[in-house]
Amino acid sequence: GEIAVLTSESRVVRLDATGKELHSFTVALGTRLYGGRIHMLPNGRVLIPHNSENKVVEYDPTGKVVWESATPKEPKDAWPFTAIRLENGNTLINCTHGDMVIEVDKDRKIIWQLTNADLPTPEKSFH
Repeated sequence: GEIAVLTSESRVVRLDATGKELHSFTVALGTRLYGGRIHMLPNGRVLIPHNSENKVVEYDPTGKVVWESATPKEPKDAWPFTAIRLENGNTLINCTHGDMVIEVDKDRKIIWQLTNADLPTPEKSFH
């Protein structure tokens, strides 16, 4: 019954089902996020991609950092723009630079990664 929003001032606001503010905190983002790129978890925590810092950060309801994971620096900075927590506890991160999707475990280890270079193209036919 709760929702979380990220304001243009980089403030995370938790609201109840009626729209009443329950709590808020500010995050230090190097680049503003647009389009609802945060993920509120069932435990009240929130995952927020930090684009220009190349990381995804999980905050508790008071704004304390409880987990973070860097995204790959090669072949170029990844710039994560969405992150969701999967049922298995891993985190799926979609990155705009590098055109990649990665899955990381709770220990920040990359389980798998897919880039545009991995996708089939007319030049890479499957025979």
